[in-house]
Amino acid sequence: MKNGEFKIEKNKPMPASRSGKSKYPFAQMKVGDSFRVEGVMAAKVSRSMTTYGKLLKMKFSQRQEGEGYRIWRTK
Repeated sequence: MKNGEFKIEKNKPMPASRSGKSKYPFAQMKVGDSFRVEGVMAAKVSRSMTTYGKLLKMKFSQRQEGEGYRIWRTK
């Protein structure tokens, strides 16, 4: 296919949504709880915190801790 050309397909089922599922334990956290992650870039952790914070109506904060990051539930 050339740039700008798309094949329209009918009756293709949409896969189940991943909303609400995270490899991080955001949903189980209470205010003041924290967890540590290593080997992950700050931007990736920040995106997850923002996405799941909005979804779960919670607030999170992160700080670098050695080679990794610690994430706290703040609200």
